[in-house]
Amino acid sequence: MYNKKDISTRRKAINSHSVFIVKWNADGSVEYYKARVIINGYLQIVSIDYEELFTPITTYDSLYVVMALAINLDLLLEQLDIKIAFLNSDLIEEI
Repeated sequence: MYNKKDISTRRKAINSHSVFIVKWNADGSVEYYKARVIINGYLQIVSIDYEELFTPITTYDSLYVVMALAINLDLLLEQLDIKIAFLNSDLIEEI
């Protein structure tokens, strides 16, 4: 671990850039526009830029358990794709 004085002297902004995408229809008209901000996260240092890491993934074993429970309890399963899950999340860290 680093001490607080060392952390404050080593902090720096992480580089980012924007990516703009246009999705076209078959007839040549614009279907939608998409914009993303890409951050170079590989430049971050553990204990300085972040404390924990979380990746929302699942394993096949846990998926099989959920499906088996749904079948045994006669429940309905639905699927949902979330593309902007962290767009408006609250931050505790200093930015």
